[in-house]
Amino acid sequence: IYGNNNTIINNDLSIYADMNSHAIYNMGTTQTAAEISGNYIIADYDAYGIYGNQLNIHNNTISGTGDLGIDIVGLAGYSLIENNEITISGAGVRVANGANIVMQYNLVNSGGTALEIYGNAGGLFSNNTFVGNSSGTGLLVYGTDAELNIHNNIFTGFNQGLDIDIGLTDIRYNNIWDNTGSDFIGEGLPPFFGIVEAENLNGDPSDLYGNIFMDPQFALADSGNYNLQI
Repeated sequence: IYGNNNTIINNDLSIYADMNSHAIYNMGTTQTAAEISGNYIIADYDAYGIYGNQLNIHNNTISGTGDLGIDIVGLAGYSLIENNEITISGAGVRVANGANIVMQYNLVNSGGTALEIYGNAGGLFSNNTFVGNSSGTGLLVYGTDAELNIHNNIFTGFNQGLDIDIGLTDIRYNNIWDNTGSDFIGEGLPPFFGIVEAENLNGDPSDLYGNIFMDPQFALADSGNYNLQI
């Protein structure tokens, strides 16, 4: 589906194509974000799931062997990414070019980088679960001086949990666990990040920013159920 400022809801879409081919290509306007919701998307081979700018992307399911689930190209636009489930062999979500993002309550299970932020993109990234398969990076940040708020996310199962190359000051209350190479690297992490010498509000051992490094205790991870045990 290709267009501008379209409402795209409740479709079953499948694409098997080369790189830079998209199941949905859509651009909103500065006045109105384009609506993409309730779609079931299969992106295989080198295809992307959703590509565009100034989009409200919510309650979609994206899967397949493709290169990328969601690609927000920015151009200083605002986009919402909420309540989506992405299970893809390639990368999960990429945001760039001055994009202002609110990304929350998503499940991203990827074979590559789950969330890549660069090119002066910024925004709020909260309450997401990012799961890898012992490869890739959970969160990769570089080339941006926009405000970034990274709160209450889970990053687990990657080669690198976090790779932060720019000065990131607001990274709080996340759980970073069981990443095979390292849980975090990068010169952009704040002072004393990852040094467990405090407690969070639940009484769990944490760093000074409330980040923990503990088994998140998923309900049935082997079956793809990444809800937390009660």
